[in-house]
Amino acid sequence: YEKLCEVRTYPQCTTLINRIDWLGSFANEVPFILAAERLMEVEAPPRAQWIRTILFELSRIANLA
Repeated sequence: YEKLCEVRTYPQCTTLINRIDWLGSFANEVPFILAAERLMEVEAPPRAQWIRTILFELSRIANLA
């Protein structure tokens, strides 16, 4: 996946990262998105951070079921 992301945009790479583990796709997406935000020196608004946390926890719970 790393080699494929060299020639794609960030949104296109996100779809590839979801394919690593389709059951826990959001959990795989979070580290990539956080890294992209840090590289671009962008900070998500507090509401987006809360929504991200809730979705991450729901994804984690769904993986345990």
